[in-house]
Amino acid sequence: MKKIREFFGIQKMGWLELIIALYPILSVYSYGKFLLYLAIPLILSVILFVSNRPKAMNYVLKPFFVLIGYLMLHFVIWMVVISDPPSYYYNSHIQLFVIMFSLVIILPYLNLNKLCSCINLIGVICVCGLVYHTLELMLGHSITTIALHFMPEPNESSRVFNIVLRPVSFFTEPQTYVSYMIVPLFLAISRKNLICALGISVTILMSGSTTGIAMIAIMFGSYILTTKVGFIYRFLLILAFVELGYLLMTSEYTTAGLDKMNDTDLSENMRVANGFLVARFMSLSDFIFGVPYANATDFCFGSGVADQIILDGTGSVFISAIWVAIIQYGLIGLFIYLNLYYQILKIDKSIFPYWFCIVIVLFTNPDFIGANFLFIILFSFTYVNQKEFLGNEKNIYSYNAVCK
Repeated sequence: MKKIREFFGIQKMGWLELIIALYPILSVYSYGKFLLYLAIPLILSVILFVSNRPKAMNYVLKPFFVLIGYLMLHFVIWMVVISDPPSYYYNSHIQLFVIMFSLVIILPYLNLNKLCSCINLIGVICVCGLVYHTLELMLGHSITTIALHFMPEPNESSRVFNIVLRPVSFFTEPQTYVSYMIVPLFLAISRKNLICALGISVTILMSGSTTGIAMIAIMFGSYILTTKVGFIYRFLLILAFVELGYLLMTSEYTTAGLDKMNDTDLSENMRVANGFLVARFMSLSDFIFGVPYANATDFCFGSGVADQIILDGTGSVFISAIWVAIIQYGLIGLFIYLNLYYQILKIDKSIFPYWFCIVIVLFTNPDFIGANFLFIILFSFTYVNQKEFLGNEKNIYSYNAVCK
């Protein structure tokens, strides 16, 4: 059993780290109007704030507070600019501030060794779920997100009930599966476990996600080109990458993503095109400070832009996180927002393969500051500041990391 755990990178775990590892999955559930994507970080923050739990690290949190400060200032000024903001303007910003303040409270208490073990464990379970979904589809059965029976029953409008055409495991769509699994993929490559890396990569291809194909290419390609590793391991990485490419083009279980990519016109893909289409209608002051509306959706419908962009099947507007930042908070807000991602790479450049992936996700995922953002930032900052203790917890609690 010990060897199996070591093979999958599962060692000592902690309750806090396990909850954070589960958070991207649990965040889609709710108790009525009690949204778990807000409740979980809020409850954890309160527990940690009042407890005597020792901090794993001490961070300089200036980049976080600069972003919080700008968002608060923008929020107050826009209450005057908009004149009579709708209630959802206040609700969305309350949610945003809950996520940001929870992030700065939780971050110092996370232990990298325990967090990686928990993420690897959840990753193994998610892989099993995706294989199960694939087998169900092979048998001609319809599938939905694998619901967690210990969680509240999703209401009928929840995406957990939606019938999906591609395997998603415990997530609501293939891209969210990919966004989560690139973490254990990065950890597997980093600890030179090619068998695990190949297994994870195959399931990502099986999900049929075009983003997943791009992520695998970025992860392997950037690791081969930018990381200092021995010749033999570099050669094995190249060989594994070639094998994945061959599998992608020949296997009936992985060609769905490739077919989708070939059939996709980027100019008609709302994940990619909508931001550019909306930007054409923004003035110079809009670009600098943000549009004078409660959110990007209100701007699209309130200024007639919605007639010029691509709407989803429900008539809603889909805009990626990078464009949400520009449209709602201007280039000033975008610069401060991206500074968090810059700080990650500045502290430790060895995270570049994963960092490159999460930056690309900003152009395809609408999550500006939400569940996915919280998980990514918590893992990334914990990794780059505690990497030297990965596999060795000696002196970790006395170490003082300075994030400049």
